Amino acid sequence: METKILITGAGGFIARKLVKYFNSIGIQSHLLSRTKQQNIPGVYYWNPTNQEIDINCLDGVSTIIHLAGAGIADHRWTTAYKATILESRIRSTQLLLNTLKNTNHQVKHFISTSAIGYYESSFTLNQTEENHPGNSFLARVCQEWEQQANAFNSIGIKVSIIRVGLVLSREAGMLKSIELPAKFGFAAPFGNGKQMQSWIHFDDLIGIYGHVFQNRLSGVFNAVAPYPVSNNQMLQSVSQILHKPYWLPGIPKWFMKLLLGDIVDLLYANQHVSCEKILQSGYVFKHQQLKGALEDLYTLS
Repeated sequence: METKILITGAGGFIARKLVKYFNSIGIQSHLLSRTKQQNIPGVYYWNPTNQEIDINCLDGVSTIIHLAGAGIADHRWTTAYKATILESRIRSTQLLLNTLKNTNHQVKHFISTSAIGYYESSFTLNQTEENHPGNSFLARVCQEWEQQANAFNSIGIKVSIIRVGLVLSREAGMLKSIELPAKFGFAAPFGNGKQMQSWIHFDDLIGIYGHVFQNRLSGVFNAVAPYPVSNNQMLQSVSQILHKPYWLPGIPKWFMKLLLGDIVDLLYANQHVSCEKILQSGYVFKHQQLKGALEDLYTLS
């Protein structure tokens, strides 16, 4: 039977990159979208809030890659939006699980997304997949999302969880928020800028999803490049590649909290995360060092 991939989170740029990747290796992708698409092949409707899904999305599907969830940095973290962040992940995962329980299918592998926000912020730990979770809001979200994903084991489906670092892309994510002030010479570190940031070029993120899929790997894997950098190094490197000065003093956390609320915890967190496990599985990074990753994104694009 023909092997196909079902990808949730159709509106995101990672989903689009994954479709392109799978097309390149001869595998067809089905996409789940919250928008009803009229006669677009391979795009199927679902509504996790109402627990609705077009079960035709599973036709010929052997693997599900679950990306869907409300954007972590899309809005201020009000109490209501925090609930949306959590519930969008829990309800969508539950809908997929319940659908598989009640439908004839060929799914053998469930690859779920998480984040390195799972770990505590620490200046002393090099976080591995075996480390304990933190106590932050995002850590709790990741724990509950991963718990829901692991429930697929109970119906005989292999489970992989990819904890994603700070994704570098010109299209979305952290780099876009850095780029604008840096273009005008106004990039500034958060606090003292010493907090470590575990990043990954989007090419390698797509590569890791593909690697986990093709090798049928199970378990948890950190999707981060081998060499994390400090917040200072990150901002200075972006400023340099844009040929802009980097001179402003650090922005105190209390000030940013007034502007943005609790979401500032992401900006000041220290996340030194290991990629040793994915390396040991045989994955070879295209972009190990920040300088080369930024050159690829800016000077070669």
